[in-house]
Amino acid sequence: MLTDINGSLDKYKFKDGTYTGVAYGYGPGLTVEIKVNENKVSDIKIVKHNEEGKKHYQRPMAMIPNEIIKNQSLEVDAVSGATYTSNGIVNAVKEALQQAIIK
Repeated sequence: MLTDINGSLDKYKFKDGTYTGVAYGYGPGLTVEIKVNENKVSDIKIVKHNEEGKKHYQRPMAMIPNEIIKNQSLEVDAVSGATYTSNGIVNAVKEALQQAIIK
């Protein structure tokens, strides 16, 4: 059974490593690669996506990973006009963290 990871990440224990998560944004296949180091998400890269309209997906792809890392939280504000992409990034990070969590 998967743990529902949400909110602040400091309440969970994670294994160091690199993990991949995939979620549905505006389109399918939004793929992220995250790095966990010393129980912190230290890097998030969007490695593949099928989002449409660069003017819509560009801002959340720049902002959401940085906000997750800065706040060590999945509770970040979606970018106005790009809610699906914003939520897709968060959900892909959440899926990647499922692989890293120590239960």
